[in-house]
Amino acid sequence: MKAIITGATGGLGRSFVFECAKRNYDLVLTATNITRLNNLKDEVLKNYPNISIETIECKLNDSESRQILYKFLSALSVKPNILINNAGYIFEGSVLGCSIDEISSCIDVNIKGTTELTYWFLTNREKSVKNYCLIVSSMAGFYPMPQMATYAATKSYLTNLSISLRHELRNENVNVSCICPGGMATSKAMKESLNSQGLSGKLSAQSTEKVSRIGIKKMLKNNPLWIPGLFNKLTVAVSTIFSKKTISKVVGNRWEKCEKKRGDYR
Repeated sequence: MKAIITGATGGLGRSFVFECAKRNYDLVLTATNITRLNNLKDEVLKNYPNISIETIECKLNDSESRQILYKFLSALSVKPNILINNAGYIFEGSVLGCSIDEISSCIDVNIKGTTELTYWFLTNREKSVKNYCLIVSSMAGFYPMPQMATYAATKSYLTNLSISLRHELRNENVNVSCICPGGMATSKAMKESLNSQGLSGKLSAQSTEKVSRIGIKKMLKNNPLWIPGLFNKLTVAVSTIFSKKTISKVVGNRWEKCEKKRGDYR
């Protein structure tokens, strides 16, 4: 097995890397900083010296950078048969309170970059073997989220893309799965965000190790959609009872309070 992992140096990305290494998968790692990628490579190989790891810097929001990635992948002697679409761009704030660069980057990474790489992987796969595609979406994709409107919309796109692709490829020897985690304390900003949400933030949070471990298991078992954590599953289920207008009002008011508490409201 050989896996491509995007956003490999981030919190969840690192966990996916080590989880795959434990399974003796060879790896192709991408992220935006080659130094951090190579440091990660060295760290993994110290613990798992029998696997091969290749690294390439790639900015998924940049078309030229993506083309370099595709040429690199095309030149590999062994085609990867696993794609873990982990890379993502997240930010908070009202649409007009954010810069157009933030909004564009979010769309370019989460939608354009992920879709294009998935298309490349599927059209260049070795059809004689089983292939796997795992898309990391988010709980945010299940409902409108004022103060995170663009991010939530991109994750809704990814969830629906995954489910649709799964149907289209049902007879093509490809497993397409989607995971929709809640908050993960992968950075100082994310920790502050979870803390500002109080009890609900603590109940929603999941460890990156758990999400990556079970996420890969779900992918291999061809599970279509996984929401980590009972609290998160219940939250999504309850949200289906109410109108999008009501959900938008509740979520928007809650997020505004959290941002004001942190001093990040914009």
